[in-house]
Amino acid sequence: MKHPKTTNACKNKKKITNELTILPLPAEVLNPKDIGRMILDLKVKDNSYNEVIDFCNRILGVPITKENIMDLIVEAGKRAKQLNGIYDELVQSRVDKLVLDEIFQGHHNCYLGCADATSHYLFMLKDLEHRSEEAIKTAISERGLDFDNVKIAITDGLQSYNEAIPAVLEDAVHILCQVHAYRIILREQDTYDRQAEKAYTLLKAKRQAIKDHRKAIQRKQQQLSRKIIKLQRKKQKQIAYCQANGIKPYAKNIPWTSERLAFKVQLNILRLEVKSQSITIANMKRKIPLLQRDLYTATIAFEEKKQVSLQTGRLVSQFHQLLKTTPKEFSHALDQFQKNINRSKYLIAAKFRAFLKDHPELFAAKTPALFAICPPAVSTTNIIEGIFGLIRPLLTKARHFGDNPVADAFFEIIRLHYNLTPPYTGPNNGKSPLVRAGIHPKTNDYLDALLPPDRKIDALSNLNRKLKNKSPQKNRPQKRGKRQQIQSLG
Repeated sequence: MKHPKTTNACKNKKKITNELTILPLPAEVLNPKDIGRMILDLKVKDNSYNEVIDFCNRILGVPITKENIMDLIVEAGKRAKQLNGIYDELVQSRVDKLVLDEIFQGHHNCYLGCADATSHYLFMLKDLEHRSEEAIKTAISERGLDFDNVKIAITDGLQSYNEAIPAVLEDAVHILCQVHAYRIILREQDTYDRQAEKAYTLLKAKRQAIKDHRKAIQRKQQQLSRKIIKLQRKKQKQIAYCQANGIKPYAKNIPWTSERLAFKVQLNILRLEVKSQSITIANMKRKIPLLQRDLYTATIAFEEKKQVSLQTGRLVSQFHQLLKTTPKEFSHALDQFQKNINRSKYLIAAKFRAFLKDHPELFAAKTPALFAICPPAVSTTNIIEGIFGLIRPLLTKARHFGDNPVADAFFEIIRLHYNLTPPYTGPNNGKSPLVRAGIHPKTNDYLDALLPPDRKIDALSNLNRKLKNKSPQKNRPQKRGKRQQIQSLG
């Protein structure tokens, strides 16, 4: 009799081998809300509509259309706008420094950004029709925020901010970004540096020209010397021939043999070459004073432009040091700098005077109270420019969005994603901008905030119907025996 355990084990093993385990399709496991989360995350991470549609069709087995994605973005954008408004009201009272800047994508697409300089919380990301004073005031006023505790507003050198910031943020001190101010001055200095570089390039060309000309004269003289030696040798051969044949010099009645004619032709050719070469060398030597005059003129021009470049760099260096001074040193340094630019005869001094007149907000933070909270290292727009760098791929594609509800909703989602998502590395690793601002939300996942479990999403109803109407049996593999499985694999 066979052992019962052994017999049962063989039967079970045979059954397992003859049956194929069928795994469920993703569309059967995922619910519409899960698919909606995937779609939103793919769009926020810079995937196109076609890429999202292709992913859902091939990987998830869910046929969706561009209209389904747009409907989902619009509805999620409404939720994002509501959450952004709530978080903005909670954060606005904790902000003392704002950073504003604009970014261009193409010639006609401009976006205005506004963020907290301390927590990097993004308050605004909005497209501007133009960079006028009214457009900036309207964009900031439409947010409906009361920045009562804001003491400093940092912007770049756009003139529109000079009137827009005091009108919108009455109690805030407007400060010009130190980096932008220095860049503006460096662009002015670059003009004189390039002029000096061009003058030096011309001077080197003149030096090389006279050097090459002298070498050419030397080569011509060497050629002339060789031709004179050749002429002398040929003349000596002619004399030796005449002496050997008893021919006196300048004899008229002696017959012209072929040898005498050959000597005559060769000597005439050599004499002409020597004469021509001598004339060429004389003409080239007469050209040397003209080249020397051009060299002298180029040297004088270079020395003048070099002096302008050096003096311009000296004033720019003083301006750079002035930007980094403390309030205790600032008054004396500013007086000395103004004396230098007032008595300077160089053009950069006049541009410095005009720049200081047009930007009185440049040194607004040089008071002890403001310097304590906004030193030169903080008086920059690097924060908002860093945010622009993170979302630049999306902004690059945004030039094709146009002004429509889908684009507005998408920007609200982007802003919520940035404010709720902690960075992967750096000193703020694990802390989102909202947490750094002192607000602790229930979740740091923007998808959980957009699509909470207890909230009905109307845009997902179409996906739900598609999942119910989809027949997964068509895509399921049929059960096959062991021999059929081996044949298919072979």
